Amino acid sequence: MDNRKQHRYMIQNGDVLRRIAPDIVRGFGTKELLRSLEDSQYFINQEVSRLESDYKKTSQENMLDEVFVAVDYPKTYVAKSYQIASLYRESGLTVVGTAEWQDPNNEVGRCDIVRGTIEAFKSVASIAQDAVTNKIKNEIDRVWGIELLSPTDSVDSTIRQLSDIAEVVELSFFDVPDIQELLMRLNEILQLEIPLSKDDVIRVDRALYLYLKTTNSNIAALRDANFIQKASVQRLNQFNPLRSAAVATARDMYSAKQRRNNLIYTAPSRPLPVVGLIDGGVDFRGGDFLEHVHEVYSVKALPSNQALEHGTSVASVLMYGELPGRGGQVTPDLAVESIRVLPSQTDDLMLSLIDLDNILKEAIPELSQIKIWNISVGPRGPVMDYHIGSLTAILDKLAFQYNVLFVIAIGNTGQEQGIARRMQTPADAVNNLAVTAFTDLFGDHQTAAYSSIGPGREGGKMKPDISGHGGSENNDPILTLSTSEWFLNEQQGTSFAAPLVARLLTMALWRFPELNVLDLRAAVTQYLALNFDRGRDIYFDSKGELSSDVERLIEAAPNEFRIKYSGELTAGTDVLMNVPIPEYFQDKTIELTWTTAVKTDVDPSRPDAYTKFGIEDTLYPDADKYEFYNKETKKVQRQRTDDEEAVQVLLDNGFTQRQQPVAHDKAYLTTPNPLDSKDEASRRRQLKWDTVKSQKLNVRVNSLNRPFIKLHALSRDASHERVSYSVILSIRGKNDLGLYQRTLSRFPQLIPTIERVDSGRV
Repeated sequence: MDNRKQHRYMIQNGDVLRRIAPDIVRGFGTKELLRSLEDSQYFINQEVSRLESDYKKTSQENMLDEVFVAVDYPKTYVAKSYQIASLYRESGLTVVGTAEWQDPNNEVGRCDIVRGTIEAFKSVASIAQDAVTNKIKNEIDRVWGIELLSPTDSVDSTIRQLSDIAEVVELSFFDVPDIQELLMRLNEILQLEIPLSKDDVIRVDRALYLYLKTTNSNIAALRDANFIQKASVQRLNQFNPLRSAAVATARDMYSAKQRRNNLIYTAPSRPLPVVGLIDGGVDFRGGDFLEHVHEVYSVKALPSNQALEHGTSVASVLMYGELPGRGGQVTPDLAVESIRVLPSQTDDLMLSLIDLDNILKEAIPELSQIKIWNISVGPRGPVMDYHIGSLTAILDKLAFQYNVLFVIAIGNTGQEQGIARRMQTPADAVNNLAVTAFTDLFGDHQTAAYSSIGPGREGGKMKPDISGHGGSENNDPILTLSTSEWFLNEQQGTSFAAPLVARLLTMALWRFPELNVLDLRAAVTQYLALNFDRGRDIYFDSKGELSSDVERLIEAAPNEFRIKYSGELTAGTDVLMNVPIPEYFQDKTIELTWTTAVKTDVDPSRPDAYTKFGIEDTLYPDADKYEFYNKETKKVQRQRTDDEEAVQVLLDNGFTQRQQPVAHDKAYLTTPNPLDSKDEASRRRQLKWDTVKSQKLNVRVNSLNRPFIKLHALSRDASHERVSYSVILSIRGKNDLGLYQRTLSRFPQLIPTIERVDSGRV
């Protein structure tokens, strides 16, 4: 007799239910001009004259040969398709970035960051005056401001964050073609003892980064430099959200209490799955407990004792989870490959982001077979919407290029005031997972007061993603190995919540090898969505907690059928995912929950449009129900097309059938307001470009007729690149315990996810 458990594992080949979407004629109605042609020409002439005047007033020490200018667009022209590309091309200007912009009425628009000589900008007025083509005439109507950039406000903000002692500052620059010219100007302004060189500069696509150990006085010298990106935090009603200076000192580390180590090490009897660690290194004096840790890369500087203690504790959590307080035998579940990135012993303040960025760009491609990486370190200071840190951009790009996933501690600034409470870099990485911490007091889980809070940035606003047990030093400590084999550390913090999540995900990939990291992101978020309480505040409490049982990520509940659709879709095209419906339901109403995850490249020069790709997901409950529209009477009527007589009556009375069936309203778990699909600014607020998002709704069974979910692939620059996606759908009845088997019986081509035979039940 076979006593093995019969699993209800998620269906892994939902793509067999995919079908090609019919061609849709997408109408782009002509927008009514906001001004007359004469008014637009006069306005641009005035703006260019003001720009020229501001340029002449500015010290040439603060300018490069080419200047950087913001060209503002109103709310109605937010989409990139409205860019004044012809005007830029004819005047010889180059767009090097974008950002949000607020008009005097606090409406959100956007601006292009444009580089060119002052003569090229002056030619814009001439081209506008001589406008002969409709394209140029339409383009000049979209321009609502032309202004010379300076980083005054963002530098003032950075000064307020700096202490009186020297700290590390990350400077972010526009796309400067001549780095040598940039460095020459900086050396003239700062008068540093050791001049800056090209080795001090990091380029991530078009964005340039430079790190200085500086003080209030010499960062203040950069207040008027036109080539440093800026943002306004003092004048909230004015737009200036371009990246600038940000404090980049290492996060604080705390000395842990210790207790005697009464544990007995037992060696594993099988090969171990491998997880990656990016931290302060591991001290191997911890004895046999750490024999399955290997340091594969490290910075040249010597490690500090404090950084080693931190890294050793994080490695301990990755390998063993939470250690038992009463002693006993322990065996590691995972092996750890460690990259040491933390500061030198002589300068504990210094987090060398140059070293960290460079070593990650070298190590991750070489170690791309390791799919899950834990990172519980990073710069101190809150995520700022106008500033995309180099580490955030690099982690997102590495995740995109090498199909890896970084699990990132959100930070421990939750008890600070104001913006200082916000999550710390690089937890804002959109292709990766941010982890906050909870405490466990007699089974009552509460978000730890020390945990930093959301939101994330554009493309990943609903963060933190997950809560893990971070504990409390006084009454709920996380026990870890220490740098001495004789003692255990009593730790607390998001640094130790993150590796609990990372180890679980590593076990999941090992046990279910058909999954990739994009599938895993979708599976994690789907699990959280299924258990989501709509009263939960994601910014403070995350989307939820994971079960310690790896199976729960993949296995459907007794009353559930779960299926995964994954693949690639050319940007600008659609695909239809048929929803598998059994012969019958036992309930009159069912719950549909699905999560869409996208892998995207990123552009750090565009804080308002950081993600390059996205997916719009829409449910159509009835494939035969359409809207019919009468242009003359403006009436709209819904009708099933399988009733041919009723349809003919509508057509005879001047009604036209829409091209697509009636869609269900969007039901994102994190969207408080209805979606206005005609308003690009609203669509961005409603997660249009977010890399992972979930919808959850109840539908009546009698309203379902060949239901399907349509995916529409998006590209910011209208390119036709392939967009990778993973969609996981759950169908749940209230008490329908036979739903899984009935659905499989009706769709025999569907195959459950296969478990590794030698998984060892990690």
